[in-house]
Amino acid sequence: MTEWVKKVSSKTNKPYFFNAATNKSFFTNDDLASLPTPWGFTWGPDKALLYVDLTTMKTQAEPPQGGGKKRKLDDAATSSSSSSSSGTVANAAVAYGIPAEVQGTATKQDTNAHHTHTEVDYIKRFTPLPVPVIGQPDEFTKQGITEKNMWNNLDLQVTETLRKTFKDYKVYDAQGVGVKFQAGVNPLEGMTLHNHIKRNNFRYCCEIGCAYGTSAQYMCQAFKDLGFTGGVGPNKAQLVSVDPYQDTQWKGIGALNVERAGLKEFHRVVQMKDFLALPMLLSEIVSGTRERYHMIFIDGMHLFDYTLLDFFYADLMLEVNGVIVVDDIKHPSVKKCMDYILTNYPHYRLVQTPCSSSAATFVKRFDDVIDGPPRCRRWNTHSDF
Repeated sequence: MTEWVKKVSSKTNKPYFFNAATNKSFFTNDDLASLPTPWGFTWGPDKALLYVDLTTMKTQAEPPQGGGKKRKLDDAATSSSSSSSSGTVANAAVAYGIPAEVQGTATKQDTNAHHTHTEVDYIKRFTPLPVPVIGQPDEFTKQGITEKNMWNNLDLQVTETLRKTFKDYKVYDAQGVGVKFQAGVNPLEGMTLHNHIKRNNFRYCCEIGCAYGTSAQYMCQAFKDLGFTGGVGPNKAQLVSVDPYQDTQWKGIGALNVERAGLKEFHRVVQMKDFLALPMLLSEIVSGTRERYHMIFIDGMHLFDYTLLDFFYADLMLEVNGVIVVDDIKHPSVKKCMDYILTNYPHYRLVQTPCSSSAATFVKRFDDVIDGPPRCRRWNTHSDF
């Protein structure tokens, strides 16, 4: 006989019973009057339904004798035990009369376990990348390159289109009308992204924010230098640029500059808000349409919540030992988000690069499975930041 404790739901004010040994809850079945008194039910191993005698607290797999709904109960129990899906459990809960607002409490422990198991199965599909090679912080200064002379250093301008942009400090629309260059990475930042790809053979990259296509050119040129062809698959590489304003605010110049540089085959533009685009891109990975990304560059909306949203999805989309670069950390809101990541994402480490004063570079150490191995976060983990 196990120890059972009778409790009252704070949400419904209805009684339920809790088994401390199995860490499971079950409910009396007030809504099924034909279920013989004093029987209730709970979820057993593998989500199988068990019937509970509320007098003796003993459980059994077979429905109790008596009651006009015995057949219905038996059918629902079979349906429940034949699937490990939390959705099936929820449907069975409805069939058995558990109020919707109570179901979360009734199945909370089982749902967490199922969620963790599903995450592990998903993660097993992927192979971690090699530990990345990251350039030293003084890499460019040793070459005599500074923030003052970088604009004129041809070694940092990997395409003719970039050379023209940095020389004129203008970009040009489809009609050849010049527009002041006012949004994009500088040559040191761009070359750092370029080097991340070339030194680690990264093939799949994503960026949030494209603007005039400077960062996109640096990344796509690296793909070309490595001998890849554009697309998804063996020996292929692709940059996905998420930018809802590419054809409006930026007049299509970013995508056009990538095309002018002869790199169009590597470039896919998604003109959607990040909170719509990133779940879509994640779904492609979950469905097996593509592999996880190797590097993700976050340079979108510089608000705390938007930056965190971008990092949240980037984490789910990124392969282990992949890199996330968060640009413009001098903005207070972005810097605050960086502080949160440093204190609440134990599966990332901050690395120093030649651009650490303006961008934060994180390497993914392992997949964070909530309530999984000890190094992972619990469901309610939080550290002040």
